[in-house]
Amino acid sequence: MSACTSQPAKEEATTAQDAPAMGQPAEEQQPQSQETPPAETPEATPEPVKEEVNPNLKTCVFKSVTEEACAKLVFDCATFDNPVVIGLPKAQMDVWNDLIVFGGEGDFPSANPKYKGKKFLIEFVPTKGPNCATMMSGGTEKSNVFKIVSFQLAK
Repeated sequence: MSACTSQPAKEEATTAQDAPAMGQPAEEQQPQSQETPPAETPEATPEPVKEEVNPNLKTCVFKSVTEEACAKLVFDCATFDNPVVIGLPKAQMDVWNDLIVFGGEGDFPSANPKYKGKKFLIEFVPTKGPNCATMMSGGTEKSNVFKIVSFQLAK
């Protein structure tokens, strides 16, 4: 049976690299160099930066306005029936409001010829809100509509 002694070790390890490996006597350990040569790695070519694609941002051509009491704005990418536009900056809201003109027979709304056929960058997301028919009937039920997040003429 061996006993612990309180005598100091003959040689103290100064670093973890100098300490004997577990299960290996100190006299058999090979001294390790403090400096390790840099690992040779093949030159890495940086990956191209990937642009974030916003699936809600679309380039759309303004086509028409439906001529009925509940005017819908028709673009080639979507038809907007009472979209939520609250929160658009004033300049974007002014263009949005300028898409519709009145002055036809019976004052039905129509597409402003100034914008008809023009491309717009529109960011929109689905949301719940009253559609035009619901509002006209005085109802309060919510249906699927779009929220316009950003709206501007394309360059």
